[in-house]
Amino acid sequence: MLRLAEERDTAIRDRDVAREDLRRKSEILANMSLRLDASTNKAGLPNSAKTTFDLRGADPKLVTHWVN
Repeated sequence: MLRLAEERDTAIRDRDVAREDLRRKSEILANMSLRLDASTNKAGLPNSAKTTFDLRGADPKLVTHWVN
């Protein structure tokens, strides 16, 4: 029982570390997307040159950053 409890605790810690890593990477990606969009707009490219994406499966927090 003790070994199983230790394995569970290790798995929970690993999961939490992975979630935090994913959260940080998602924030970085959203920030980079905003910066790319801003630099594309500064470059004078017409809005029609922008690529559209299907955002239905995306994280709502990221979509909010992307759309705004």
